[in-house]
Amino acid sequence: EGLKSSPVTDVHVFGRRGPAQIKFTPLELRELSHSRDVDIVLYEEDFEFDEASDEAIQTNNQVKTMMKTLTTWLTDQEEGEQTASRRLHLHFLQSPHEILGEDGKVVGIRMERNKLDGKGGIEGTGEFVDYPVQAVYRAVGYYSSPIRGLPFDTRAGVVPNVEGRVIDSATTKDQSAP
Repeated sequence: EGLKSSPVTDVHVFGRRGPAQIKFTPLELRELSHSRDVDIVLYEEDFEFDEASDEAIQTNNQVKTMMKTLTTWLTDQEEGEQTASRRLHLHFLQSPHEILGEDGKVVGIRMERNKLDGKGGIEGTGEFVDYPVQAVYRAVGYYSSPIRGLPFDTRAGVVPNVEGRVIDSATTKDQSAP
């Protein structure tokens, strides 16, 4: 309901790494395509792969599934018209460099293009791109909320786990949730 009444038409999400390194789950990525009246906009120049990317795509079914979804969207985008009234732009291989402002208001963000280093990391290229924006929201990682009855690591902001299985609080530096 909030989005329906919002004047926002374009949202840009930037990732420092390439598409093969995204931290979405396949389900989260697929759910994006079910957003009503929202086109997903991808940029061909962001689809850069290195040896580590190719290995991840070949050896990890989750990465393979997400790459298939993204490349299908990119192909569909190139072949057809996008007609939704709102757009979600997914950018890869870009790091924030500077928030641009005038008269105390945000007017843009300057991003540095990155390149993959062949080992799963990135390095800046020294090439900068300015995007006109009206607001900037930082979303790096997350801090979870405690769940009553489960251990909670207040330093890391997570329920302690090993491969998604909650571990006993006696084996962690955690504090039980209130």
